[in-house]
Amino acid sequence: MKIIVELISKCNWINNFFSMFWKDKREKKSSDWSKDGVEERFFNSFDGTRIAYYTVGSGNKTFILVNGLGGTYKAWRHLYNYFKDRFRIISWDYRGTYRSSVPEDSTFLRMEDHVRDALLLCEKEGVSSAIWAGWSMGVQLSLEIYRHAPDLFRALILINGTSGRAFDTAFSWKGSAVVLPFIAEIAKRTALPLSFAGRTVTKWKGFIKLMKKAGIVGETLDEEIFASLAKDFATLDIQSYMTIFKTLGEHDAGDVLSRLDLPVLIIAGEKDPFTPQKAAEKMARRIRGSEISIVPGGTHYVPVEYPELLNLRIEKFLKERGILLPVKQIKQDEQLLDN
Repeated sequence: MKIIVELISKCNWINNFFSMFWKDKREKKSSDWSKDGVEERFFNSFDGTRIAYYTVGSGNKTFILVNGLGGTYKAWRHLYNYFKDRFRIISWDYRGTYRSSVPEDSTFLRMEDHVRDALLLCEKEGVSSAIWAGWSMGVQLSLEIYRHAPDLFRALILINGTSGRAFDTAFSWKGSAVVLPFIAEIAKRTALPLSFAGRTVTKWKGFIKLMKKAGIVGETLDEEIFASLAKDFATLDIQSYMTIFKTLGEHDAGDVLSRLDLPVLIIAGEKDPFTPQKAAEKMARRIRGSEISIVPGGTHYVPVEYPELLNLRIEKFLKERGILLPVKQIKQDEQLLDN
């Protein structure tokens, strides 16, 4: 262990070396996806950190999308375009990522800090109850938000995630719990060269093909969305990202599962290497009355690999649970109101 600590400490010189030749030129520009009708807004959170969030759609029900780490609203494009005529949809960039600011106090990147951001967002937007969908990190965070504010939840959809201690099950290998935190610490101390490498790799035309060959993403991947996400990902503040990443290995909301008293749908990818199918099945066994769907061939990126399947499964779930009325019924209700 002493050797590992010494190795990590010596990595700082790499950052110092790169900082002499390369300046951080990350651009904080709004997305050009204006045709989707997504509106960008901001608020200052409890510690003054500026949080960016996004709204689209209309309706008297709210759908909140909780990102995976390194994800932004773009990853949900198929979902929000499918449901935006029936719901007001909200998502936000986690503190320290994308359009949200890096907190002045770098320790304020804990799970409880993201929870406070979410609660303040709901307060600002007047949300009293919503359908919540979490992807990857968003699964753990959604469960943690439920712990603090169960009344905010009308239904919960958990996609490609686990309830906690994500490193313990990653890659279905016990060594992940030791190796991944070590890699995260090395990455924090070599942030500049990693950012440079990330920008270079994501510009390479063979990048997505390589990801497919490695089994990280599936053949049905929406390459346009993934390429945009990868390009944005390369601009992230690596130190903030890795700090949040480490919290995923330490955080555990497993005790919340047995307390869930609402409709729950779990979606898992058959070939997800990061949050394996077994982790989803374990959650399903612990959540009373939950439903689970395994997507054949799906990896960790089901929302951009099988979006139509995902949307239809969610729609079916919401209709059967009485949360979403059939389109025909909605039109009949609107006619009654007009009369």
